[in-house]
Amino acid sequence: MTYPPRTRRTELDAPTEIDASGPVVDLRTFGYVSDAQSEDAKKKLRAAWAASPRPVISASMELRLEANPAMERPAIAKASVDVSGRVVRAHVADQTLENAVGILTDRIRRSIKRLAEKRQTATRRSGRSSPGEWRHGDLPTDRPDYLPRRPEERELTRVKTYSVLKMTPEEAAFEMEMLGNDFHLYVDATTGSDCVIARRGDGELELVGEDAEVGRGLDGETAEFPVRSVAAMTQEGAIAMLDASGVAFVAYVDGVDGRMRVVYRRYDGHYGLVGPADN
Repeated sequence: MTYPPRTRRTELDAPTEIDASGPVVDLRTFGYVSDAQSEDAKKKLRAAWAASPRPVISASMELRLEANPAMERPAIAKASVDVSGRVVRAHVADQTLENAVGILTDRIRRSIKRLAEKRQTATRRSGRSSPGEWRHGDLPTDRPDYLPRRPEERELTRVKTYSVLKMTPEEAAFEMEMLGNDFHLYVDATTGSDCVIARRGDGELELVGEDAEVGRGLDGETAEFPVRSVAAMTQEGAIAMLDASGVAFVAYVDGVDGRMRVVYRRYDGHYGLVGPADN
């Protein structure tokens, strides 16, 4: 494969004029991404939110193309679009940057459509899912290949903490799809305990938590998703399990405060951690 001249940008790449269809796309590029590919990606992202029923406040995009023969999918595209306060994200890896951008912008378009449908239905109060919130059987997100690193070189480079909201598994699945992730940490609306909804390797969803009653629903109905118990361990133990198992993430209960956290693999070969903010 022949790559265009290598460019590595550290500053935001933004046009000098604001596009009439919405905000400027803040773009970062890494590796062998050409100017033509950058402009095409920004145009496709703008087109993806064109039908949004609510104003788009901001949008950002990251493009990465590596010349690494060890990577099966060296092209990575990420995007985040703020639709009147609700953020829609997607993250795609593919063999070519054009394919990655095409899949990415299609997912952003579909996510914005689902968000519009969700706002037209009353779901939070009823605790039940409605058409348009989330569709069981949706194709899983194509996660990127991980840059090869020896275990001794891996570090915990990103820690994300936030207020974990109380919701149903269906609502958590919708949030997970909107964020373009394979797992989502939340508080189960029925039991009040921490829980993770996650996509398994076969594409199906499952619940991970301490309480076997999670996901049963406000009226006590049987959970739609299978429930898997979670173990108590240290952060170091969870990372060791992540390395030994080869899975994408490990959910665990922290032995200090009893709250759930998730350690996961980042595409750069390092680790990330998601957990609840201090209350």
